Amino acid sequence: MIVYILKRIGQSFIVMLGVTLVTFILLNVIPGDPVSVMLDKNASPQVVGNLRHEWGLDKPLPVQYINFVRNALYGNLGKSYFEKTPVITMIKSGLLATLRLGTVAFLFSSFIGIVCGTAAAVFHGKWVDHLLMVVSMLGVSLPVFWIAILLQLVFGLYLHLLPISGVKNWMGYILPTIALGATYAGSMARLVRTSVLEIIYQDYIKTARSKGLSEFGVVVRHIMRNAAIPIITLSGTQIKSILTGSMIIESIFSIAGIGRIAINAIMVRDIPVIQGTVLYTAALFVCINLIVDVMYAVIDPRIRIL
Repeated sequence: MIVYILKRIGQSFIVMLGVTLVTFILLNVIPGDPVSVMLDKNASPQVVGNLRHEWGLDKPLPVQYINFVRNALYGNLGKSYFEKTPVITMIKSGLLATLRLGTVAFLFSSFIGIVCGTAAAVFHGKWVDHLLMVVSMLGVSLPVFWIAILLQLVFGLYLHLLPISGVKNWMGYILPTIALGATYAGSMARLVRTSVLEIIYQDYIKTARSKGLSEFGVVVRHIMRNAAIPIITLSGTQIKSILTGSMIIESIFSIAGIGRIAINAIMVRDIPVIQGTVLYTAALFVCINLIVDVMYAVIDPRIRIL
């Protein structure tokens, strides 16, 4: 197990290094200059040169990249060109809002998806199965922004039940959570149904029932344990997408999270902020992938030898 984990950690480090390199290259080959965006067109060459020197943009690209990686290892992601605020401070401020929304949305989508998918499989072929699959298909098919706007119109503008922007209290999380979790809940329900159906008619399940084990016990102790691998895989994918900040949801509901910070930085080409948010996203993806791989090995020891 230890060798398996160390191998995955080494692979994760290589991935992170590759992400920093690709991000740096892309930011420096696309047209545009943050200095030109910030300054007036009539700014003198001396002012432009001084600002580029202050930001370190006059140094060779390899030197800029090495400085970025070295500083990042010490937790220094630089300062925003426009906000004059340390990037790590901006990420921390947005991280709290993103984690709150993401955690609630993940728990909501996982609970709804697992319960609905299991119920659909247990009642396979009956009206419950058909109804739940139609609802899950709608959740998967409808665009996230359309669901968000529809929720704002119905529950905010027409019924005046819930706030449509900001998160001043717990009620502000309800609409963004539903909008963000609907797609993932639908995907989870369909995957759980398929995984459970592959197992529910196996001989050992029939044996467990013949021994007098309750249906709830059969589902929890035998069916869900053996169907856990694909469910964990999808859960890892979902939590990565949710916790890195939904740019669309955070923009529609005016939530100052990581996604909204990244959009604002891209619009003005604030390179340190873009690099910081990308690095945060990559680090979160890598960590969750590592956790999922370890959970694979715990649930199914045969994976360790692959």
